[in-house]
Amino acid sequence: MSTIAEAREFGCTHVELICSACNRSLAYSLDLLERRSSQTLEQARQSFRCKRCGDRPDRAYFLNPYPDRTDFEYGVFIWNEARTSVEQVAFAAQSLIEAEPAFKSVSKRYPHRWVTLVSRDALIRDSYKPEFVFDG
Repeated sequence: MSTIAEAREFGCTHVELICSACNRSLAYSLDLLERRSSQTLEQARQSFRCKRCGDRPDRAYFLNPYPDRTDFEYGVFIWNEARTSVEQVAFAAQSLIEAEPAFKSVSKRYPHRWVTLVSRDALIRDSYKPEFVFDG
């Protein structure tokens, strides 16, 4: 699958961009890519530059919406109203430095929803307990 339309048919919601030069990765929403007129995975890859080193990402992959199937260390999740399952993966990254601001932004954007910041299977922050911060 190489186009955004094909990825959507398979249930993908994000593209993972990887910069091997500085070992950075980022998940970017397909909705936002479509607004930028990207139609294929290669066009999406070519439209970004790494903020750290300035290179273009050398790899890009479509991600499915299920947090247990992603290879990211950190994720920001928006839960359904009943708080029983993840409704949307809002952000995924390899470092807490990238994930923390995303958590704050998503929590502000969805003030009446349960938003969590997790590292693999460990809860780091919770939108209903903003004073709880991982200290390790």
